[in-house]
Amino acid sequence: AARVDAIVQKLAEQDRPVIIDEADYLVSNGKMLETLRDLHDLSAVPIILIGMAGFRGKIVHRKQFSGRISQWVEFLPADTDDARTLCDSVCEVAVEDDLLKKLHGVTGGSMRGLTVGISNIEGFAKSRGAKKVTAADWGNRPFTFADSGNGRG
Repeated sequence: AARVDAIVQKLAEQDRPVIIDEADYLVSNGKMLETLRDLHDLSAVPIILIGMAGFRGKIVHRKQFSGRISQWVEFLPADTDDARTLCDSVCEVAVEDDLLKKLHGVTGGSMRGLTVGISNIEGFAKSRGAKKVTAADWGNRPFTFADSGNGRG
């Protein structure tokens, strides 16, 4: 109880949200959920929970907890326009549409996969002094470790 009081005091003083990644793991621990609920109720700061697919189904049955959720945002896989926006924002070399489409297909629109793949494409181009990369330049190289042994890429 003393720890919770100390945490609540700090949260109230700083008035910043609490962000909890992989909140899926909290669902199976009732005591952790109750503590988190107390932190929210006593400090009045927003708590942002980030979970994997299926998280909503796990949390909705905990009425004392889920009733406090004021907004639900679900992130869907990126489409090719999202992939282009990401690529143009973070990559220092030009990635041609044919290669970006190939990357998008391999990653299924996963932002993590797209980010890693774009970084690898950028590294490939820079190591060769290239200012742009096409699908032909990339060849059959894997974009990420995850697709390195399955014939994709």
